[in-house]
Amino acid sequence: MDDADLFKQARRALGMSVNDMAQALAMSNATNVRRWENGRLPVSSPALVAIRYMLRDAGQDKVEQLVADAIAERQRKFRELPPSEEGSGHES
Repeated sequence: MDDADLFKQARRALGMSVNDMAQALAMSNATNVRRWENGRLPVSSPALVAIRYMLRDAGQDKVEQLVADAIAERQRKFRELPPSEEGSGHES
């Protein structure tokens, strides 16, 4: 399942509309929520973490675990990134 589908599943498991989710995530409008669900914009990692806690608080254990797995996968990929090269042109 991709992040867009996972996000939509989580939102629905929480019984929230797109606007409700935007408000719960302290977003000024629902534009990015719609973009996340349509796959036009990657779901932000902070949003996934917030949703995980909302799901846990709501007792949605199965969907919460799917989100936790997605977060763990992002962390794994991040750790596999090569270190940035020293002297990247920012010398004084």
